[in-house]
Amino acid sequence: MTAENLAQDCFRRLQLALEDASATDKKSDERSAFVYRHAVTIQRLAEDVMHLEADGNHYSSAIIVRSILECLFNLVAAVEHPNFAVEKLIWEVEDEVKKIRKWIETTGEDETGFEETIKDLESLSSSLRQKYNTSAQLNWNAFESSRRAGLVGEYRREYFIYSKAV
Repeated sequence: MTAENLAQDCFRRLQLALEDASATDKKSDERSAFVYRHAVTIQRLAEDVMHLEADGNHYSSAIIVRSILECLFNLVAAVEHPNFAVEKLIWEVEDEVKKIRKWIETTGEDETGFEETIKDLESLSSSLRQKYNTSAQLNWNAFESSRRAGLVGEYRREYFIYSKAV
């Protein structure tokens, strides 16, 4: 499947996901924001792919298509599973704290400049866990997100291929 065809397929899936999302219960502001953020990102990146492909920039397109697929996995999983968006958001926040701590440990940098950021991120994670009554320690990498979305075939066929361009 070419990058342009995949982008068009993502547009089609995006439309279906947005239709499903508009029919879902809007109790979760985080979920609605998550779905909207990923839908907009897919749309913008897909438009970029179309422009790059038209200009013959196939290598750049492949890198962007990989990001489109990640967004698609997350968007579909969030639409199909009400708790996914919050679980993924918590995972992203906690993963960011781990990355900051690892960077400080690796570089030997003074943690002073990062203390407030770490504290804010940990506070956000804690408040989300409390608000949604979850203690799950899940790993929502691209494969796990595709699995939750029911798109493992797309992960194996498309994401794997486009990952080679990164």
